[in-house]
Amino acid sequence: ATTEIYTEQIVGSVRCVQETGTGQTMASGSADSHVIFWSLDQNGLNKVNDQKGHTGSVEHIAWHPSIPTLLGSVSSDKTLRIWDTRTSKVQCRTEKTKGQNLNLAWSPDGNILAVGDEEDLVTFYDCLLYTSP
Repeated sequence: ATTEIYTEQIVGSVRCVQETGTGQTMASGSADSHVIFWSLDQNGLNKVNDQKGHTGSVEHIAWHPSIPTLLGSVSSDKTLRIWDTRTSKVQCRTEKTKGQNLNLAWSPDGNILAVGDEEDLVTFYDCLLYTSP
């Protein structure tokens, strides 16, 4: 049996939810352009931070495979963003994806991000080349 531990109404429909694999941190992305970080501890689920960097619907999020504090997000606003949950700031960003983004996936080593878009393209980004904005 499952037990509900927390519910919060999100203004824009929730498009995606991901957990880090550690059992302690989750994130959600929504149609109102927000990325929200959540923590799970002995007191339950808590909203840690509500990020408003995107200007379109957040379509997909994915945690870095080996750095549990980094989260990638893609949006219909044609941007890719990588968030650091420790600082709540964008660590890497590109504004010029070719289409409205639908999904993303990290390579196993976390150095490459693949982004799929509505133009039927998959674009690969080398995250080692990025610096903080």
